[in-house]
Amino acid sequence: MRGFLDRLRGGSLLPPLALCVIGLALFGGTAPFAGLHLDDHGFHERLSNGDWAAIWRDFLSYVPGRNLYILYYGAIYKVLGPAPIGLHLFGLILDILNSLLAYAFARQFELDRAWGLAFAGLFLVYPNHAETHFWTSAVAMNLLSTTFVLAALLAAGTKRLGFGVRSALAFVLYFLAFFDYDQVFFLWPLLVWRLWPGSSGLKERMKVLWFASACLTLNLAHALLRVFSPVSSGGRPVPTPGVALSAARNALENTLVPMHKLPSWKLLHSWAGGPWATVGLAAALSGMWLAAVSLSSDRGGVRRRTPLELVVFGAAWFGLAYAPNLFWYVSARHNYLPSFGFLLAVVAIVMSLAPPEADARATRRVAAAVGFLAFGLAAAEGFAAGESWRRSAALLESFQRQAWALVPHDAGNLFVWGAPLSIGGAPAFRAPGEGPSLFSQLSRRSVVGGQSPAFGRRGVFFDNQVDFLGRDAVRRHGYPGMNLMFYKGSGEFGCAGTLELRTADAAIPARSIRLSERPSCAETLKIEVPVWLVSSDESAVPAGAPAASFSNGVVLRGPSAAPVEKGWKLTLTWTAPKGTVDFAAAVVLKDSSGGIVTDGVYAEQHPEGRSHAALWPLFDDERPPSSWSAGRAFRETWYLQAKGPGRPAAAEITLYAVDGDAPWRRIDRREAALP
Repeated sequence: MRGFLDRLRGGSLLPPLALCVIGLALFGGTAPFAGLHLDDHGFHERLSNGDWAAIWRDFLSYVPGRNLYILYYGAIYKVLGPAPIGLHLFGLILDILNSLLAYAFARQFELDRAWGLAFAGLFLVYPNHAETHFWTSAVAMNLLSTTFVLAALLAAGTKRLGFGVRSALAFVLYFLAFFDYDQVFFLWPLLVWRLWPGSSGLKERMKVLWFASACLTLNLAHALLRVFSPVSSGGRPVPTPGVALSAARNALENTLVPMHKLPSWKLLHSWAGGPWATVGLAAALSGMWLAAVSLSSDRGGVRRRTPLELVVFGAAWFGLAYAPNLFWYVSARHNYLPSFGFLLAVVAIVMSLAPPEADARATRRVAAAVGFLAFGLAAAEGFAAGESWRRSAALLESFQRQAWALVPHDAGNLFVWGAPLSIGGAPAFRAPGEGPSLFSQLSRRSVVGGQSPAFGRRGVFFDNQVDFLGRDAVRRHGYPGMNLMFYKGSGEFGCAGTLELRTADAAIPARSIRLSERPSCAETLKIEVPVWLVSSDESAVPAGAPAASFSNGVVLRGPSAAPVEKGWKLTLTWTAPKGTVDFAAAVVLKDSSGGIVTDGVYAEQHPEGRSHAALWPLFDDERPPSSWSAGRAFRETWYLQAKGPGRPAAAEITLYAVDGDAPWRRIDRREAALP
């Protein structure tokens, strides 16, 4: 006990104690109230029943190269049970543990205790980490993989261990991180960097090269799994220059903006205690952190690495940790691992600008400025973000209760309209299948459906993540038997028995569709659609009209567009052989400068840079294929609500074939010039 008190008075225990207390104060309060979000529901349903056979099937079929993630998740469920609170509390432990590992690394890199605590504290509270603090899928995916890779970094630099032991330990830990989450794909050179100074002579340096070769082999195995694995339930990356540039921009914005962004007043208001209580708590924690920094300085001074070496190491970590996501997309959870390197470089730069350690008063002034400006703001933002995630979880739980009461428990399909995509910075109904996934957990049934479907004449198009899952990921469901819930505000949902479709043009009559006769679904949902069929008839093939031919034999002849009130009138003339499979077309009208005037494929932009495209159908089962007459044309007039003024220069027609309610198969894509 005396030794413990001596170490506490000497300052060596203050940094880890401060990190634990601050982590618990900031994130512990929301853990008991947090729920499931986004991708959580599928994993929760399959893994929480403790069926190792199901876990093994998921292990084989999940995103290739991330297979250990499934085993980790299954083990966590086995130990903690299915309640979300256990997952969130385990995530909180990993949050704090990773900050402690960051501090241990700073000390191993020969930083003064005060600067090490400054770095580790900022890593704990940096405001672009919200998804890893409050989303359960990030626990095994992002937090645990970071724990393993930081432990590997520490093992590589622990010179007390023999070279063979520390290199083997670093490799095993890197392996456990690598096949958990592929964001660590390029980090192995930094492990080599940490191993190299401890090697002496040709023999040990050859061992370092063998270590590097083994890591390269892991990279190759992972790449082959990604490319050639026959299944991938989570999608595959499609590297293109456009995707890489967009992801790089998001990475820089997500990292740099929090450095000068004040917590929004609206976000601070989200906490029941009010904005001043949030600011007060953040100020108290930043004061506690500042006191720990001040008391933790090594009185005798510590030899430290040059700031340049720290800056280079941190910058390399930052770039290499983001690099794998430049081939797919950067989401909020992907900011966690790179920020370790970014903040290490920032602290090293501040160190280089600070007065000599002998001038303790000036050093404390620098620490105070950094503490109150960076740490305090980040803590306030993080605390308020936690309240947003709690409110989002409460909304999703409210939906589950109301869906259970309003919709039959044997429902085969469920659609949700108008629910908020996010609350503050937290996702609510952002995932296209969020509502049906929640309901299927309760009913234990496979529920077809989606969030914010696109309404056609005979059914809805939904869950069409064309940019993420490919252009063939187009789904449709008919209106008969549909269960349609809609958001009424203040956490309340209704069930639509009647659907009323209308356009922005009052001259076009609305259409009423009966969905249900159940008393619980007695309300009418009114929807304004941007695409509407005004008229259709058979006519002779227009002579000399320009044509665009498609691979299924369908020909589009003489498209024309004219401006009308609040939109455009588009005329399409189709010819096709008898017996043509049903098809749908999406149209993009552009002005003379190439800007989109109206878009048949509506793209809903998401904060993480991805968009979920929903197909607005133009030709949608208006007449069966058997009714097509050889040598005759089928002319349609469509109303399209315009996004803005401008004369269309071209119509880009994308044609799809459909087989009942199964996912659609893309036939072809053509661009047809307008006169």
